[in-house]
Amino acid sequence: METITSCTLSQHAKIRSKQRGISKSSINKILAYGKEYFDMHGAHIHVLRKKEIKTLHGECVFYGDKISVDRLRNTYVVTAENTIITVGHRYRPLNNLTGV
Repeated sequence: METITSCTLSQHAKIRSKQRGISKSSINKILAYGKEYFDMHGAHIHVLRKKEIKTLHGECVFYGDKISVDRLRNTYVVTAENTIITVGHRYRPLNNLTGV
């Protein structure tokens, strides 16, 4: 398993991130700036809302980061017990989630 920020990247998450074209840098940005929701099954879902996207736009321009912030708008990271379980792109709204 590989470590990203304070979470460990599971084998499943490594495979999915490669298949879906989600870089480690993108995962770090989502974990650092994203809103965390509890999914009622013991996991946490991290997503970027409009507010975080605006903040990230300013910082990426300032630091010269080449991450496509607009592409992160529909990307999510699922974590449980300091392990990244999976990553992906949302195509439907997140329902039945409570903020942490």
